[in-house]
Amino acid sequence: MNIIIGQQNCGPTCIPRVSLEEASQLFTKLYDRKVDKIKTLVGYVTQNFYIKTSSSGDTKTAKEYVFKICPFQYQNMKGLTDVSIKTILYLNDCGIVCPAPLKTIKGKYVTTEEVNCCRASPSSTSKKEEECITQSACLVYTLTYLPGNTLEAACPKSVPLPWFKDLGQYLARIDKALMDYPHIEDIPMMTKQGQNSEWSLNTIPRYRALLHVVQDDTMRNLIESVIDEFDKEVVPKIPQLRTAMIYNDFNQNNIIAKVSTTKDSKDVDQHTLDIIGIIDFNDICCSCILFEIGIASTYMMYIQKEGDRLAACRQFLQGYESLISLTEDEWQLLPLCIAARCVQGVLAGLYSFELDPTNEYVRRDIENGYEVLMYIRGIPSEKIVKYWRGQASD
Repeated sequence: MNIIIGQQNCGPTCIPRVSLEEASQLFTKLYDRKVDKIKTLVGYVTQNFYIKTSSSGDTKTAKEYVFKICPFQYQNMKGLTDVSIKTILYLNDCGIVCPAPLKTIKGKYVTTEEVNCCRASPSSTSKKEEECITQSACLVYTLTYLPGNTLEAACPKSVPLPWFKDLGQYLARIDKALMDYPHIEDIPMMTKQGQNSEWSLNTIPRYRALLHVVQDDTMRNLIESVIDEFDKEVVPKIPQLRTAMIYNDFNQNNIIAKVSTTKDSKDVDQHTLDIIGIIDFNDICCSCILFEIGIASTYMMYIQKEGDRLAACRQFLQGYESLISLTEDEWQLLPLCIAARCVQGVLAGLYSFELDPTNEYVRRDIENGYEVLMYIRGIPSEKIVKYWRGQASD
């Protein structure tokens, strides 16, 4: 998503509108591979396509890919995508399974292509304007497809509590590896990205520019109170918080998992979660580790729709702390950072939903944000932190 916030007004957004046939033709042109099967995958504004190929129709040599067409403004600059590719290659070397990038026939991982896009403004009420198709430059690249389901698809309503500890440990493994990110020449650019990306918690104060998209006065006041508190409590401490390269988007749609079922000695079904890997590195940056934990904790609460959200988060944090301990400031500011991520999701979602009311992925994000925001703001932060740290029973 590309939201222009801060000193600029929210302006027209270019969103790819590439058909399945056009995507198939472009993939073949770039990679010289025959497309046997293609379908659309979910995405915020990036268009994602599942593609299956084979050599001369031989199913034994079939390969599966995710073909990504990204709005150029969304990526800010091609260099960020190049860093995401380097991060994927590095994490794979560290034993963390990620989709591998595919080179084009010209030997490039990332290319810029002119494709059909929709340019629209959320203030527009003209159907003709919203459907206007124009050619615009987009970043295009392909990753191998990780077989399995997203965590949300595998566990659509709730996740067994012990599994959250595994999820916390998995994110900590990623973060420990990223703490030793070897390409130090990328750090200045990624630090700037962490300071300015619309999906970085650093930019929460700038989201005041989107308050107008909230129609309900009560919800708008609640959201504004979170922004005010974040500005007062978190922003002044950012210079003292520890930083590193962070994944910045550990959510239920980016975790690829498999649920296995076996019988125990009493012939009772036992379910286990196998985390296959992680996808989508568009939001990586150099920023506060607190923000990494806050963002991930938010999504752990999102997915626990029919369970105890605080207990799920406690298990997740216990798993994370088994490898990386939180500092006192990180503990104390964590509930507020979760609320702030909900605010981001709601405001960005409402803005984007006006651009594309058919996007169910965005609609779910708005609903989850509303629910968790009201939930966590209804409990004193001190009580939440004590419970998470095992200092209170409920």
